[in-house]
Amino acid sequence: MKATGKKAPRARKAKKATKAAKASKAKSTKNAVICLKRHCSGSEILIAACDEELLGKCIGDGDVRLEVDRRFYEGERVDVRLFLETLALATIANLVGPDTVGAAIEAGFVDPACVLRINGVPHAQLFRM
Repeated sequence: MKATGKKAPRARKAKKATKAAKASKAKSTKNAVICLKRHCSGSEILIAACDEELLGKCIGDGDVRLEVDRRFYEGERVDVRLFLETLALATIANLVGPDTVGAAIEAGFVDPACVLRINGVPHAQLFRM
């Protein structure tokens, strides 16, 4: 067989296993506390997560406004390691704050080019198909 220099596509399970491994190895330079809430519907697992200090705040930038609503985001208070382990299981995620979004970027869940900043606060959404 001739080598083409192209990588063979990995199976979906292999990708999940790799991300879960990254999640378990991720280390934060801060002792960040992340508010995390799971919303489940059928086979979908939506994770809403934000930096603890943003919970209940409204972030606005002209016509763009994001309300970090307690009903949607408030759940468990977790460390970065547990947040990333939970994120590895999510099919959809809404992430707000420098610690939360930063950890997701470091672990390879979020592309930094896809992060929206509202009044300087990072916001990212994740969808798995």
